[in-house]
Amino acid sequence: MEEEAGVRCDWSTLRSIGSQPWLFPRSLMVGYIVSTEDEELDVDEELEDARWFDREYVRAELAKQGDSDAPAEPGGFHVLSSVSLARTIIERWLSEE
Repeated sequence: MEEEAGVRCDWSTLRSIGSQPWLFPRSLMVGYIVSTEDEELDVDEELEDARWFDREYVRAELAKQGDSDAPAEPGGFHVLSSVSLARTIIERWLSEE
């Protein structure tokens, strides 16, 4: 199985199911945390950007950002507020050390 950036996923485990209050309200959103040995990312016309981050960097950036939905600085790291599925998955990933 490959995800959007062409990364081969070695295993996957369902980590989060939820609903977000925007775009398609009452829609089921499913998120996964996966493991891979790939280091290459394929940024095509579907993706604006794709990069790897380690836990320490993400933890520090989230601490600076707080629960703000302010737009990201160009080239910067940004995750939506705690109401988003993306934030839920990232926070669970950070707690799995």
